[in-house]
Amino acid sequence: GFRWNIEYWELWNEPEAESGWSGTPAQFYELYRAVATRLKARFPAVKVGGYGCSGLFESDSEYGGDRFAHNHQVLAWLTNFVAYCASERTRTPLDFISWHMYETDPERVTRHGRFARGLLDRYGFRKMIFLALAVSFVGALGRSLCHSYFFFWIAMALTGIAPTFVQ
Repeated sequence: GFRWNIEYWELWNEPEAESGWSGTPAQFYELYRAVATRLKARFPAVKVGGYGCSGLFESDSEYGGDRFAHNHQVLAWLTNFVAYCASERTRTPLDFISWHMYETDPERVTRHGRFARGLLDRYGFRKMIFLALAVSFVGALGRSLCHSYFFFWIAMALTGIAPTFVQ
Protein backbone atom coordinates (compact mmCIF):
# COMPACT_ATOMS: atom_id res chain seq x y z
CA GLY A 1 0.00 0.00 0.00
CA PHE A 2 2.84 2.43 0.65
CA ARG A 3 3.76 2.41 -3.06
CA TRP A 4 0.34 3.92 -3.74
CA ASN A 5 0.85 6.82 -1.31
CA ILE A 6 -1.74 5.60 1.17
CA GLU A 7 -1.33 8.15 3.95
CA TYR A 8 -3.95 6.97 6.48
CA TRP A 9 -3.83 3.42 7.84
CA GLU A 10 -6.83 2.23 9.79
CA LEU A 11 -5.82 -0.85 11.75
CA TRP A 12 -8.55 -3.46 11.98
CA ASN A 13 -12.31 -3.18 11.70
CA GLU A 14 -14.85 -3.54 14.50
CA PRO A 15 -12.79 -5.69 16.88
CA GLU A 16 -15.50 -5.31 19.52
CA ALA A 17 -18.00 -7.07 17.27
CA GLU A 18 -18.67 -10.73 17.92
CA SER A 19 -16.90 -11.76 14.71
CA GLY A 20 -14.32 -8.96 14.78
CA TRP A 21 -11.60 -10.22 17.13
CA SER A 22 -11.29 -13.55 18.91
CA GLY A 23 -8.78 -12.46 21.55
CA THR A 24 -9.12 -10.19 24.55
CA PRO A 25 -9.28 -6.41 24.28
CA ALA A 26 -5.82 -6.24 25.89
CA GLN A 27 -4.42 -8.53 23.19
CA PHE A 28 -5.95 -6.34 20.50
CA TYR A 29 -4.50 -3.17 22.03
CA GLU A 30 -1.05 -4.81 22.12
CA LEU A 31 -1.37 -5.91 18.48
CA TYR A 32 -2.40 -2.37 17.53
CA ARG A 33 0.58 -0.95 19.44
CA ALA A 34 3.05 -3.31 17.75
CA VAL A 35 1.74 -2.62 14.23
CA ALA A 36 1.28 1.15 14.69
CA THR A 37 4.72 1.55 16.26
CA ARG A 38 6.36 -0.41 13.45
CA LEU A 39 4.53 1.50 10.72
CA LYS A 40 5.46 4.88 12.24
CA ALA A 41 9.11 3.80 12.68
CA ARG A 42 9.40 2.67 9.07
CA PHE A 43 7.17 5.35 7.49
CA PRO A 44 7.06 8.39 9.84
CA ALA A 45 4.75 10.41 7.57
CA VAL A 46 1.88 7.91 7.57
CA LYS A 47 -1.08 8.39 9.90
CA VAL A 48 -2.20 5.37 11.90
CA GLY A 49 -5.35 4.93 13.86
CA GLY A 50 -8.58 3.13 14.04
CA TYR A 51 -9.94 0.97 14.72
CA GLY A 52 -13.15 1.16 12.79
CA CYS A 53 -15.39 1.11 15.86
CA SER A 54 -18.88 -0.20 15.15
CA GLY A 55 -20.45 3.01 16.43
CA LEU A 56 -20.80 5.58 19.19
CA PHE A 57 -24.51 5.01 19.63
CA GLU A 58 -24.57 5.00 23.44
CA SER A 59 -23.44 8.62 23.25
CA ASP A 60 -26.74 9.35 21.54
CA SER A 61 -29.84 9.30 23.75
CA GLU A 62 -32.01 8.18 20.84
CA TYR A 63 -30.35 4.76 20.91
CA GLY A 64 -30.65 2.25 23.68
CA GLY A 65 -33.12 -0.41 24.66
CA ASP A 66 -32.05 -3.82 23.39
CA ARG A 67 -28.89 -2.34 21.92
CA PHE A 68 -27.70 -0.84 25.22
CA ALA A 69 -25.54 -3.79 26.31
CA HIS A 70 -23.78 -3.98 22.96
CA ASN A 71 -23.39 -0.20 22.80
CA HIS A 72 -21.90 -0.14 26.29
CA GLN A 73 -19.37 -2.79 25.24
CA VAL A 74 -18.48 -0.84 22.10
CA LEU A 75 -17.79 2.38 24.03
CA ALA A 76 -15.85 0.48 26.71
CA TRP A 77 -13.60 -0.98 24.00
CA LEU A 78 -13.04 2.44 22.42
CA THR A 79 -12.51 4.26 25.73
CA ASN A 80 -10.03 1.64 26.92
CA PHE A 81 -8.28 1.72 23.55
CA VAL A 82 -7.79 5.49 23.70
CA ALA A 83 -6.65 5.23 27.34
CA TYR A 84 -4.17 2.50 26.36
CA CYS A 85 -2.75 4.62 23.54
CA ALA A 86 -2.44 7.63 25.88
CA SER A 87 -0.68 5.68 28.64
CA GLU A 88 2.89 6.67 29.46
CA ARG A 89 3.65 2.96 29.79
CA THR A 90 2.58 2.03 26.25
CA ARG A 91 3.21 5.24 24.28
CA THR A 92 1.14 4.07 21.34
CA PRO A 93 0.82 6.10 18.12
CA LEU A 94 -2.74 7.26 17.49
CA ASP A 95 -3.30 9.86 14.77
CA PHE A 96 -7.05 9.38 14.45
CA ILE A 97 -9.97 7.36 15.66
CA SER A 98 -12.62 6.03 13.33
CA TRP A 99 -16.11 4.67 13.66
CA HIS A 100 -19.05 3.70 11.51
CA MET A 101 -22.35 5.51 11.12
CA TYR A 102 -25.22 5.06 8.73
CA GLU A 103 -27.08 8.32 9.03
CA THR A 104 -28.95 11.10 7.27
CA ASP A 105 -29.31 13.46 10.24
CA PRO A 106 -26.40 15.94 10.53
CA GLU A 107 -27.33 16.69 14.16
CA ARG A 108 -26.81 13.06 15.13
CA VAL A 109 -23.47 13.02 13.31
CA THR A 110 -22.56 16.17 15.26
CA ARG A 111 -23.41 14.54 18.61
CA HIS A 112 -21.22 11.57 17.81
CA GLY A 113 -18.39 13.88 16.73
CA ARG A 114 -18.65 15.85 19.97
CA PHE A 115 -18.56 12.64 21.98
CA ALA A 116 -15.40 11.53 20.15
CA ARG A 117 -13.77 14.95 20.63
CA GLY A 118 -14.54 14.80 24.37
CA LEU A 119 -13.07 11.30 24.64
CA LEU A 120 -9.87 12.36 22.92
CA ASP A 121 -9.60 15.50 25.05
CA ARG A 122 -10.11 13.51 28.25
CA TYR A 123 -7.08 11.35 27.45
CA GLY A 124 -4.79 14.17 26.35
CA PHE A 125 -5.24 14.01 22.59
CA ARG A 126 -6.22 17.68 22.51
CA LYS A 127 -3.90 18.48 19.62
CA MET A 128 -5.38 15.79 17.41
CA ILE A 129 -7.00 17.93 14.76
CA PHE A 130 -8.16 15.08 12.57
CA LEU A 131 -10.78 12.45 13.20
CA ALA A 132 -11.41 9.98 10.41
CA LEU A 133 -15.00 8.90 10.36
CA ALA A 134 -16.00 5.91 8.35
CA VAL A 135 -19.36 7.47 7.67
CA SER A 136 -21.81 6.04 5.20
CA PHE A 137 -24.91 8.12 4.83
CA VAL A 138 -28.09 6.32 4.00
CA GLY A 139 -29.51 7.70 0.79
CA ALA A 140 -32.99 8.12 2.25
CA LEU A 141 -35.55 10.49 0.81
CA GLY A 142 -33.72 10.63 -2.49
CA ARG A 143 -30.69 12.42 -1.05
CA SER A 144 -27.60 11.80 -3.05
CA LEU A 145 -24.41 10.61 -1.42
CA CYS A 146 -22.84 13.95 -2.34
CA HIS A 147 -25.63 15.83 -0.56
CA SER A 148 -25.14 13.60 2.50
CA TYR A 149 -21.42 14.30 2.54
CA PHE A 150 -22.30 18.00 2.59
CA PHE A 151 -24.37 17.38 5.75
CA PHE A 152 -21.45 15.47 7.24
CA TRP A 153 -19.05 18.32 6.51
CA ILE A 154 -21.35 20.86 8.18
CA ALA A 155 -21.90 18.60 11.19
CA MET A 156 -18.18 18.12 11.72
CA ALA A 157 -17.54 21.84 11.34
CA LEU A 158 -20.01 22.44 14.17
CA THR A 159 -17.93 20.22 16.46
CA GLY A 160 -14.65 21.94 15.70
CA ILE A 161 -13.33 18.80 14.02
CA ALA A 162 -11.43 19.09 10.78
CA PRO A 163 -13.14 16.44 8.64
CA THR A 164 -11.29 14.35 6.13
CA PHE A 165 -12.70 11.49 4.15
CA VAL A 166 -10.75 8.27 4.07
CA GLN A 167 -12.08 5.80 1.54
